[in-house]
Amino acid sequence: MSAIKKLIRFHRFQLDERRRGLKRLEEKLIEVDAEISAINTQIEEEKYFASQNYEGNRDLNNFLSASFARIKQKRKDRELALGQVEAAREEVREAFADVKKYEITESVGVQKELQENERRERNDLDEIALNSHRRKN
Repeated sequence: MSAIKKLIRFHRFQLDERRRGLKRLEEKLIEVDAEISAINTQIEEEKYFASQNYEGNRDLNNFLSASFARIKQKRKDRELALGQVEAAREEVREAFADVKKYEITESVGVQKELQENERRERNDLDEIALNSHRRKN
């Protein structure tokens, strides 16, 4: 295996690792969004319950303040996760660019090799034709 192929393989592996990491971070972001949504649903359910029941209404303010604090924390977590996702996306872009750079380098090398083989073959055929022409004269 040539050195360029080893480099391509290595960088593809790194690209795959970064993609997996990005996927995990995106899943974490989705999970945080789901948690925020679940807290909002709980708030709506408790408000409805409190409107139906006097005892539930009495504890509603405590529940709401605790819920809003949880939402605030989840939003901070979401912002942190969003920053991590953006950083991971940039790493994936860079890794992809590296892979493409090595693949292009490999294809240029292959093209040069093919051109060199064609040149040698033409030279061989020209020499055979020249020798054949010399024998006739």
